[in-house]
Amino acid sequence: MGAGEDRARAQKLAPVTDEEVAALVDAVTGATWNTRNAIMADVFRARAAAHGDEMPAFRPAGTS
Repeated sequence: MGAGEDRARAQKLAPVTDEEVAALVDAVTGATWNTRNAIMADVFRARAAAHGDEMPAFRPAGTS
């Protein structure tokens, strides 16, 4: 296990590949803010479903 993986586990960050990052950048490049927000919310929900215990806590704005 590398130092990056140790840091990710310590910070409860689900691992992400370079391909996933590139796909997300491609998806949001040139999109409006509303579209970007929708894309990011969908990605977060999918990652939370796949890596629930490895994801940081999340509360949408305006919720307690």
